[in-house]
Amino acid sequence: MNFKRYFIKAIHTLVAIGLFGFGGAVYSDSYTRFFQALGQDDAATVSVLLQRGFPVNARDARGQPALVLALRAPAPRVAAVLLEHPQIDLELPTPAGETALMIAALEGNLEWTRRLADRGAGLGSPCLLYTSPSPRD
Repeated sequence: MNFKRYFIKAIHTLVAIGLFGFGGAVYSDSYTRFFQALGQDDAATVSVLLQRGFPVNARDARGQPALVLALRAPAPRVAAVLLEHPQIDLELPTPAGETALMIAALEGNLEWTRRLADRGAGLGSPCLLYTSPSPRD
């Protein structure tokens, strides 16, 4: 009977080490992979990481939301994956207070400005004051 109790304790300890001891390393690796994939417009990798639970509203080391970075890169395939995620926060601002809709408008990216607005981004917010003098070529 004691062997069974010790065995169960050992399993619980190993699970706890796996969850708490190495969990940060796994997240850190995913974080790096996510932002590298974003920079390369690698939608497949981003999609897999999101399916594994990586937060869609993650920010880089400078506090920039992933969707804003994808629009600035530009990384349209990654931006499309992010936009379709059910937990995406379209109003998540940069440290300077800019949202994805503001960035799309400032860049003159009419397609993404429309896509974001169609999903409800910026409705009733001051970001609608942002305009671009001409569309990007």
